[in-house]
Amino acid sequence: MKKKYFGVLILVILCWLMMTILLSSQVVFHEFLTYSNLFLTKLFPASFLFFVLARLLLDYQIIEIIEHIFKVSSVYFYLFVISLISGFPSGAVFIRQLLLNNKIDQDMANQMILYAHFPNPLFVLSSVSSILNSTIAWKIYFSIVFSNFILFLFLPKKKNSYQSFIHFPSSFSSCFSRAIKEAIDVLLIIYGTSIFFTLIAFFFCSFIQNSYLFVLVNGVFDLTKGVFSTSILSSSFLKSFFILFFLSFGSLSIHFQIKSILSDTSVSYFSFLKGRVLGCLFSLFFFFLLNLL
Repeated sequence: MKKKYFGVLILVILCWLMMTILLSSQVVFHEFLTYSNLFLTKLFPASFLFFVLARLLLDYQIIEIIEHIFKVSSVYFYLFVISLISGFPSGAVFIRQLLLNNKIDQDMANQMILYAHFPNPLFVLSSVSSILNSTIAWKIYFSIVFSNFILFLFLPKKKNSYQSFIHFPSSFSSCFSRAIKEAIDVLLIIYGTSIFFTLIAFFFCSFIQNSYLFVLVNGVFDLTKGVFSTSILSSSFLKSFFILFFLSFGSLSIHFQIKSILSDTSVSYFSFLKGRVLGCLFSLFFFFLLNLL
């Protein structure tokens, strides 16, 4: 019943958006094109390459190779590292790949989703640095990394139940084509949900006069808009606090992307939400600690 009401709510919002577009098309299209340009020039190139590479590494059994060489279970470490360097929502993408390829089971996936949430390092060290400075950007980034590492370190690890053997696929072209298709499918989900919540944030913020509430509403709906909107604030501390909160907890667009990516799996969204609450608290603690040093 709740899902039906939620679906009706989405339809109402879409109808409202369509009416607003008809009434103020130039403003809306400008916002649409602005985000589309940001997505195509900043987010798409790096994310696309990481998604394709991660899929190919999985097909060519990088996990089994590491386990064969070092005689240790590497699936947890693999997910932590590849999520760290590629940024969200890649953690959900890679967990889905591992689960559907029987590299992990449901319990392992629900553990992994707690800590596989990292901002893209290039975004933090370029965009965030342009708003604050490189020193604070590094502190924000490492605060989030440390918080996820704590979750990674202290969560119970379950040994893989699948048989580990190395068997490379016979056709690189088929693996490459599948990797490209999967990457584009995920990026379309990211683009669509981000555009949707960007427009909603734009409409709500057109009625807001308070600068702090303006930043908060932008960040709650869409992370990218939230981060860039902090430039209107004069206090570096408040800018840092808002950006750290948006990056560590995630916006509604990020949470919907996670739910969409994992919709055909048994991974619990509430495990992700639990991880974001804990990760956000740990991130704030580490950030204040780094500023005291």
